[in-house]
Amino acid sequence: MIERQSKTSMIGGMVNWVKKLSRILDKKWIIEKLVYQNDSDLINSPRRKSQDFFILQAIAGSATMCLISGVVLSGYAIYLGASDEVVSYVPLISSISGIFIVFSMPILEKFRNLKKLVFTMNLICKPLIVLILFIPLLVPEKLRIPVLLIIIFTGFFLNLVMNLAINSWFVNVIPLKIRGRYIAIRQIFAVIVSAVVPLISGIVLDLTGKSYKGFAILFGSALVFILLENYAFWNIEDSYNENAGTQKLNIIDVFLIPLRNSEFMKFTCKMIVFYLLLYISASFSQVYMIRYLYVSYTLISVMTALNAVIQVIVLPWWGRICDLRGNKSALNLSIWLFVGDIFMWFMVSRGSKFVFIPMAYIIGAFSNSSFAVASFDRKFSVIPEKCRMLYDGFYTAAIGLVLLVAPYIGGKIKTFLAASDFIKNSLEFGEFRILYAITVIGLILLQLHDVLKERKEKRKTSSSEDVVTGIACADREINT
Repeated sequence: MIERQSKTSMIGGMVNWVKKLSRILDKKWIIEKLVYQNDSDLINSPRRKSQDFFILQAIAGSATMCLISGVVLSGYAIYLGASDEVVSYVPLISSISGIFIVFSMPILEKFRNLKKLVFTMNLICKPLIVLILFIPLLVPEKLRIPVLLIIIFTGFFLNLVMNLAINSWFVNVIPLKIRGRYIAIRQIFAVIVSAVVPLISGIVLDLTGKSYKGFAILFGSALVFILLENYAFWNIEDSYNENAGTQKLNIIDVFLIPLRNSEFMKFTCKMIVFYLLLYISASFSQVYMIRYLYVSYTLISVMTALNAVIQVIVLPWWGRICDLRGNKSALNLSIWLFVGDIFMWFMVSRGSKFVFIPMAYIIGAFSNSSFAVASFDRKFSVIPEKCRMLYDGFYTAAIGLVLLVAPYIGGKIKTFLAASDFIKNSLEFGEFRILYAITVIGLILLQLHDVLKERKEKRKTSSSEDVVTGIACADREINT
């Protein structure tokens, strides 16, 4: 009898375990619990299928870019024999190409079917970059670097043009009331992929001795992810540019139309100042750690992984803040977090590096995750639906120009400060730390300027309302 009960309880336990396992493996449960975190608005959205495939697209797209850009691309340029100066510009080529994106806007605005446009361009721009793998096989040694630069410039330029169409498509498909939370969820997967894929890429290159074989494996893997990304694009709800062909645009219109929109220009000018202040110092953080503070690559890798983990945890919070409190409030909060982030870099010295560098990475996880969600949501809340891609292209070009100029300005300031004996004797690595101080003070002034401006506008609004109320009261007294 006891044996029968024990067998029955054992069988019952196994059945329960199998049920739990089947639930865990159930696709619907995985998506609702792990992806959408039981958010009923996201789960029951009428655009649910498109949401699922936009997440898959973010995963595949992020993996592809990790395999054909960044450290991998810089390493391949070194393999081909590029100089230090050329290698230093390789990570900036994507941003530099964005400066010229405005010249494609009159053509891009004529396309009506965004899905077909994106699908086709993705089969062109990213495989084009992968073609650099054949440079050592087909191109003479003296021409290898010029050909490399031409191909990656063209590929990244076309990729940026495609991204404008993706952004417009995304905004058309994803409902406004859930956009902040959904952007945060989608960004989580992009962050995870951006942390894992470079780590795997580094292992592959190390195991193959940074040889041609290692780069061939990585670029070949990129082709698989390109096909996966296009599979995702094909399954997303179609979207049309309703304004295509309704307005004849020329190059001058690309500048005049955005410049005449005061709300858009207020946002763009603020972002231009923000990026300029941030990157005159932040662009030197890697060289500061490696060349001057002798921070090990292991510690940098650990901090990068910690940063990614924290972003994954906090991204949903920022999505909810955007949806509940508004993207403007979330964006302002993220800039204040950047103030704290850069202040930690100002405090870094040889003696304090193991305290303040981890703190900078931790605060940076909060600032970067909040900015990724809030800036995207805010940008498309001030961009009108008509000529959306034109506005986005103008913004991309403006920020690309700033990202090109900011490190140059920062470098000039750093060189000037380094020549001062007073700074050398007064502050360890003063040329770097004063740069960080300039960023901190500049961002604080930027935020205070906005606060004072908003208060002034509120006073004007309240005073005009008082005048209207007074006139109404006077009219009533006359009538009585």
